[in-house]
Amino acid sequence: MFGRKRQRWYTKPDLRPTPGDEAFPAALPDPTGWFCIGFSDEVRPGKVVTRRLVDRDIVLYRTRKGLLRAVEAYCPHLGAHLGVGGTVEGENLVCPFHRFSYGPDGTCVKTAYGKRPPKARLEQLEVREISGGIIFAWYDQDGRPPSWELPEVDLTGYSPLVHITVEMPTHPQEIGENTVDEGHFPIMHKSPILAIEPYTFTGHVLGLNFTMRVPLPHLPRAAITVSYDGELHGLGYTAGSMKLKAGPVLRGWIMPTVVGPWRIQLRFAACLRLPAPRRLPDRAGQALAYAAARALCDVGLRTTAAGFVLNDDSPIWHTKRYQAAPRLADGDGPIMAYRRWAQQFYPDRTEPADEQKDTHAAAVPRDREVPLLLPDTPHAPSAG
Repeated sequence: MFGRKRQRWYTKPDLRPTPGDEAFPAALPDPTGWFCIGFSDEVRPGKVVTRRLVDRDIVLYRTRKGLLRAVEAYCPHLGAHLGVGGTVEGENLVCPFHRFSYGPDGTCVKTAYGKRPPKARLEQLEVREISGGIIFAWYDQDGRPPSWELPEVDLTGYSPLVHITVEMPTHPQEIGENTVDEGHFPIMHKSPILAIEPYTFTGHVLGLNFTMRVPLPHLPRAAITVSYDGELHGLGYTAGSMKLKAGPVLRGWIMPTVVGPWRIQLRFAACLRLPAPRRLPDRAGQALAYAAARALCDVGLRTTAAGFVLNDDSPIWHTKRYQAAPRLADGDGPIMAYRRWAQQFYPDRTEPADEQKDTHAAAVPRDREVPLLLPDTPHAPSAG
C-alpha cells in the first residue's frame, strides 16, 4: 500500500530528447526564395491575419475587392501591431490605435483627425497566390526583388485544395534533402524505390521522378505502386504528382517556411483527381468522380502527410543535428549534389546554378571527396 502511494507521487525526470533548435545553434543561414504564408481560404475579403516570416511578423489581408496584400506588421505612426485589432475598410487597412488608413500601395491616405495624413508608408512584400489557393511571399535578407517565379499548376478536374500546417524545429534545406535521401524510404517508410530517373539540377529547379511501393495504412501486407513526378523550386516549394496505374492522381505540395532560428512552419496541401466511371454518361460520371475525390482528398493528404512525414520523419527532424560533412555510403542518394545546388539560395550565393544533370552513380563518390561547408556565412557549421 505504501509502495503504491509513493509511486503515485513520484515524478520521473524528463528524459525526452532536446529539440534541435534548443540543442544546437542554427547551422544554416535563412534562405532566399518564395515561402508559403497561408492559403486563400484563410484570408477572406476584409480579413486580417498575422504570419511569421523568418525573423518578423507580417500582416496578410485582402481588400473588399479581393486584392491580396502582405505588409510589415507595425504601423509607422506609433508602432501598433496591425494584426491585433486592425481592420479592412473598403480597400484600406486601418490601424487599431489611431485609425490611420493605408491604401493598397501602402501609403497612408487618411487619419481619424480629418487632417492631412503624414508621409508614411507600410513596407510591402511581394506576394503570389497560385495553384488553387496557395499564398507565397518572397524573402531576401538584402531586400532584392524576386529573381524567379513559381509555376502555376493546372488543376482542372481536381478536388478543392485541402491543407495542414504544423510547426517544428528544423530548416527548409533539411526538408528538401529528405526528398533525395533514397536510403530512408525503404527503411523508415517501408517504401522501396523500384525505379528512378536521373535527378536534374537546372537553375533554381530540382527535378525528380521515381516509382515506389507504398504500404496501405492499417493493411501491413498490402501495398500499391506509385509513380512520383516532382520539382523543387528553391527551398520553400516542393510540388509533385503521385499517380496510380488505375488512373487516380494526387497532387501534393510540401512547403517549409522559416519562422525562427532553426524553426519552420511546414505546410502540406493536396488535391485529387479520379477517373470518371465508364458506365455512366460523361457529365454524371465526372460529377460523381469529383464528389468522390473531394471526399477522399482529405484522407489522402492526412495519410500521406501523417504517415510519411508527421509520424516517421518528424521525430527525426525535431531532434537531429545537421551534419556538415556526413559520412555517406552507396545507396544514400545525391545528398551532397543537392546541398551544392542549395547553396545558391543563401546570402552571397544567390546566382542560379549552371544547368547540369547529376546521377547518383556519379554523385556519391564525388560527394565523399568534397564535403560541402558554408565557410563564408556567419552561421557556418564547423566540420566534423
